[in-house]
Amino acid sequence: GLGSLLLGYYDDGGTLHYAGRVGSGLTERDLAALAARLGALATPDSPFADPPRPRDRVITWVRPLTVVEVEFAEWIASGALRQPVFIGVREDRSPESVRRDEPAPSGDAARADRRPPLTNPDKDLFEAGPSGASPVTKAQLATYYDTVASVMLADLAGRPVSVVRCPHGQAAECFFQKHPDPRSFPETLRIFEVPERDGPAAYFTVDDADGLRALVQLGVVEIHAWNSRADSPETPDRIVFDLDPGPGIEWADVLDAAHLLRDALAGLGLGAFAKTTGGHGLHVVTPIAPTHDHDAARSLAHALVDRVVEAEPSRFTGRMAKAARAGKIFIDYLRNAHGATAIAAYSTRARPGAPVAVPVSWEELASGLDPLAFDTVSVPLRLALAHGVSPWPGYEDARVTLGPELFAAVGAPAP
Repeated sequence: GLGSLLLGYYDDGGTLHYAGRVGSGLTERDLAALAARLGALATPDSPFADPPRPRDRVITWVRPLTVVEVEFAEWIASGALRQPVFIGVREDRSPESVRRDEPAPSGDAARADRRPPLTNPDKDLFEAGPSGASPVTKAQLATYYDTVASVMLADLAGRPVSVVRCPHGQAAECFFQKHPDPRSFPETLRIFEVPERDGPAAYFTVDDADGLRALVQLGVVEIHAWNSRADSPETPDRIVFDLDPGPGIEWADVLDAAHLLRDALAGLGLGAFAKTTGGHGLHVVTPIAPTHDHDAARSLAHALVDRVVEAEPSRFTGRMAKAARAGKIFIDYLRNAHGATAIAAYSTRARPGAPVAVPVSWEELASGLDPLAFDTVSVPLRLALAHGVSPWPGYEDARVTLGPELFAAVGAPAP
């Protein structure tokens, strides 16, 4: 249903000019995602000051709210692009900022496209998913991260990260990496040091869309983030509870557990926000003021989990041992230790079909949401249909300082 995109750019006076069509480079996945995104923006009138003539084609006009990136050979006399090729959607650019790009001077140092390169872009990084989802290539994963970069980096940027790397694809041998090699890591990934018992240790952050693309080039299929930031690594600004279902536990049981934990946190005056994990578990995230160290945050989380387990020992466990988890939900508080991580929002997971961890609202959870429905195709559509509305309204307003009364309320030692 979608054959090509009509392109345009703004002049300094705010007038939108037509710049030709692009159809090359659009995959079936791109076409499906764009059709859903643009269908919601349909309008009867052309937004161009100099619209093209329909000729024998049917043109569906849409509001000019979607920014895409294309490569092209040159501008022709009519003011259109010659040989444009679609690269991807750019969530990090506002439509009004798009201007006519002129050719850059020759030479590698002056290339217009300075993004980190992708080698073997057609390599499959993920196998086909169980629900019929297609394999995901390195280029498709890079396009996905370009699309979600603005919302993903709003929380991820500036946090120390660890990654799961699968250079030969998710189905092959993978490894977990938290310390970068300064000799081989690209400059787009910022490396810094954190004092530890055995001396300073090197970590890295992802600060921009180029950093996400660099991770794809490294074969990264999962991105995990600290609960603190690089400029203050010892003082977390959130607490994460990981609801990990044992054998015999249904998704409905996980939802019940999440609501119980939300109510327990509310009783302490703390906020609670839910995030799928790309599997059958769920994270409940509590924003806090970065005033205490990781030990204090973990102590508070541990004590609260103990209270929940004491109240419902047949449903929950705070023990990691697999033998203790059959028929129960393990509430993992250990993700709040120094150096511990949780899967980053909008990161893929190293599983067939490239499932994605996604922030969700409590209303969505109540409606019977499928946690495995989020992938690199459905998540961009979800963001487009949300029109910038966050699934976590009030997150910053819920951030509180952990006072001594909170520690006393759950029986944790005051820091």
